[in-house]
Amino acid sequence: MMSYANQTVTRQRPTTTAGSHGNNTPVTFTELPIHGCLVQPGDTDQDNINRDGVLIAWTVFMPVDADVQPGDRLVIDEHPCQVFGQPQRWTGGVLPHTRVLLKQWEG
Repeated sequence: MMSYANQTVTRQRPTTTAGSHGNNTPVTFTELPIHGCLVQPGDTDQDNINRDGVLIAWTVFMPVDADVQPGDRLVIDEHPCQVFGQPQRWTGGVLPHTRVLLKQWEG
């Protein structure tokens, strides 16, 4: 664990059921705390044309063996954020870790 990575995030993995149109709908979420993380703010973007909201991006560095995958959410400061893309794992070098990009809409 990196000494400066002292934050804990909660991974939420959806349990889904098939909806009436064949799409998967989240029913419940199983939670798993992941210790040894470093959360950094990322870019923000605003959409005033289609919706009055703000997109907030986060980058989370976590242990290389962290159980996180696309479709999961990570809770940052009590706000659930969607995992964006595939978690990226670095297994070599001095600091093996996993980098996860997150996106969250507000508004």
